Amino acid sequence: MKDFVQKYLLFKGRGCRREFWMFFILLVLVAIALEYTVGHVRTNLLLTPLIWPYLSLATRRLHDTNHSGWWILCPIYNIVLLAMKGECGNNKYGEPPVR
Repeated sequence: MKDFVQKYLLFKGRGCRREFWMFFILLVLVAIALEYTVGHVRTNLLLTPLIWPYLSLATRRLHDTNHSGWWILCPIYNIVLLAMKGECGNNKYGEPPVR
C-alpha cells in the first residue's frame, strides 16, 4: 500500500498484481460496508473520489503486462490482463515494480 499512496495519481510506470488486488479488495470491502451503513446514493458519492486512483493503478498494472492503459476500456479483456503475471524484465513502460 505504500507504493499506492506515493503514486496514487501517477499513470506512468508499472504496478504489481499484489498492489492492484489489495487495493481492489479494500475498495470492495469499503463499498460493502458503506452500502449497509449509509445507503446506495451516499456510497456512490463517497467512492467517487477513488475513481481516479483506481484508474491510475489499473493503468500501471496493465503496463506491467506490457499493454496500453487504454485496455481498461474493454471490460472483459482487462480483467484477464489485470490478473496476468507481469513481465520479468524491462518493457516499454519501464522497469519491473518491486514485488
